[in-house]
Parts: sequence; C-alpha cells; structure tokens
Amino acid sequence: MATTPDTYVPLIGCIQGSDSLEAAFEACIPPTNPNHQWLLDCARSAYGRELLFRAGQETAQIKDFNFVPWVVLDGVRVNDAFYALEENLCSRLDAPKPKECSGEK
Repeated sequence: MATTPDTYVPLIGCIQGSDSLEAAFEACIPPTNPNHQWLLDCARSAYGRELLFRAGQETAQIKDFNFVPWVVLDGVRVNDAFYALEENLCSRLDAPKPKECSGEK
C-alpha cells in the first residue's frame, strides 16, 4: 500500500491524467501490483464511492473552486501542479530533499 509520499505522490501524478478508472489502473497500477485487485474492487465499491463523495464534499468547501483536479499546496491553488505535481512538491521542500526530488530512483 502507498503509505508514504515517495510511493503515493507518483501514483497521484499518474492517475490524475487518466481518462477513466480503467485507464488509470492500466497505466498506474498494473496487474502485477499485489494490491491491484483490492484497489480496483475498492474503487468500484459502495465504500469507494462514499470516499469519493466525502472528498467531493471537502473540495466543495474551497473558495472559487471550478476545476478538477484542484491542486492546493501550502494553502494556495497551484495550476502548474496539475501538470508537474512532483516538481512543485519538491520545490517546496526544505533540505535534505528526498532522492526522488533529484531524479534518482
């Protein structure tokens, strides 16, 4: 499971550009991932829809919200983060930055 930023930020970056749930899973969570089926089942379930609904309710509280995804970093909307989430996150981190910010893998 993606429990740390170095695992879930790249996943979010991948998913945010997908046209559908199926496209997101194909591109970002391949069948070889041990959590693939569990995540797909959750995303398609009533519980997954409930989580999405709750996230939508929180999003609706953002002033002047009119676009998805609406990326907020340090309390400010950052349009460029829609296209370059990792770069925008890394630019806000203090040293020492994680190796992912230097392009290392």
